Amino acid sequence: MEVSKINHRGEERIKLMFHPNAAEKLRIQSDLDAKWSQTHAAWHIPYQKQHFFTLKKLYPELKVANGESKAASAKNRLRLKQELEEGAKVHHKTYSHHPTDDCCNILYYGKQLLLFVLPHPTITLQLKSIKGIYFDKEKKAWRLPSHEANIALIRQIFNQKVRFLNQPLSAEATQRLKKGYFVKHPKLAKIVIGCSGNMEVYFLYNKDLYNFFKKMRCARWNADAKCWSLPHTEENLHAIATACEQLEMRVEKINERHKKLIPKQKNSRSVLIPPEYLEKLQLKRYSPNTIKTYCSCFQDFIDHMNRPKLSEITEEQINEYLMHLVSRNVSASYQNQAINAIKFYYEKVLGQERIYYQIVRPFKDKKLPSVLSIEEIKAIISAIDNLKHRCIIQLIYSSGLRISELINLRISDIDKNRKQIFIRAGKGKKDRQTVLSEKLLPELRAYYLEYRPSEFLFEGQFGGTYSERSIQEILKQAMRKANIRKHATVHTLRHSFATHLLEAGTDLRYIQSLLGHSSSKTTEVYTHITTKGFDQIKSPLDQI
Repeated sequence: MEVSKINHRGEERIKLMFHPNAAEKLRIQSDLDAKWSQTHAAWHIPYQKQHFFTLKKLYPELKVANGESKAASAKNRLRLKQELEEGAKVHHKTYSHHPTDDCCNILYYGKQLLLFVLPHPTITLQLKSIKGIYFDKEKKAWRLPSHEANIALIRQIFNQKVRFLNQPLSAEATQRLKKGYFVKHPKLAKIVIGCSGNMEVYFLYNKDLYNFFKKMRCARWNADAKCWSLPHTEENLHAIATACEQLEMRVEKINERHKKLIPKQKNSRSVLIPPEYLEKLQLKRYSPNTIKTYCSCFQDFIDHMNRPKLSEITEEQINEYLMHLVSRNVSASYQNQAINAIKFYYEKVLGQERIYYQIVRPFKDKKLPSVLSIEEIKAIISAIDNLKHRCIIQLIYSSGLRISELINLRISDIDKNRKQIFIRAGKGKKDRQTVLSEKLLPELRAYYLEYRPSEFLFEGQFGGTYSERSIQEILKQAMRKANIRKHATVHTLRHSFATHLLEAGTDLRYIQSLLGHSSSKTTEVYTHITTKGFDQIKSPLDQI
């Protein structure tokens, strides 16, 4: 490898001149914070002393180039050599795992974090209270799962005195490395079709193909995944194939949608799900979760029957399978899903009449949703110190959002003038408007100024949508701090929103609209759990 000093957008940077493979790209991105420059056609890293040691450690035979650009003078080359040698001398001081004071050094270790801290009785007790943490004697460090909620807790314990020794690989980068989506040949383009209705295109930099995607209105550059993302349509596929053909490039298609949706076979003798079953589900535009559930239920049915010709299965045999589910003591919800999955194949795929068989459906459990009181909501919000986490919990409760609706909420969906939030494609692919709390608006402004999200209102630590698991952990830890032992999930906040509106005198029809319920019967369940008027009812025991 050769390096030289360049001036990139008014900033001093170190230019790296080499031909990296897929693993090497991930390595320089994570260890050196490297970025690609189209102008210089090379990777470059910050001009910092700590990076000089890392370069020497990763590439012992490192050379300083004579300088291809005008910015790299002889004086700069001499300075760069000196700092590379100086960086090798101070590496122990710069990259020591063990802290010298009450600071915590954090090392990303796969899907876990390693905490290097000085032993202290109070800090040890606080660390032990974190779920999933334990002390690794071999590493001489505390080990715990790597996610935002845990990092926020560590920051709180050490009063923000934390230092990250490295940068983690993003989920997309790790996935690409595992599946081999990186393209090594300049005349090859890989098209990966995903479950969400989008496709990603990977190729080595080609000016003509790059300009082609830049002109496409629907195409968007994904900086994290280093690929072009666009809707999966026959028109787009044809346009990409034509452009690659003109540039004499070979196109390779990878269909991840089938791999993710179709469940694994339990044994080698099991019959596969018919391809037309999955195609019909996709043609009817069922959601990915519904498709996955139907495929899983139908695969269980196929494994139980173990017959090559599914069309020969009789109504009696189907009812026997349903009795088998009852004997397994499955839930009524799973039994209904299994019935729907079987009916879909015989009625929608094979085109048989609905009267082909009669299946007795189980009674649906009429369970009342759990609800938190206003005092409990206040205690939960007060227990959250992190501004971002507090905004997330308050927004879910104050607007009655589902967790999936919150993580997909974009900055443009917030209408601060009309005090409304626009929910795009909620459950059942329905759009709706819901309320935005005036009390929450100043906190959202403060959050925006501090975190500066780019696309989604709440983004993960390294961009993209926020993790559902992290939101669940935020609520769980807040309830633990507030000493609330009632069973509650993130969806309980939505139930609490509807119940508190009903108790405040809001009309049931407005609540139905805010929640996005198609039927008023779904909303009427909250009339059974409200405490409004209960204070006027006296127990017969009180009259004795």
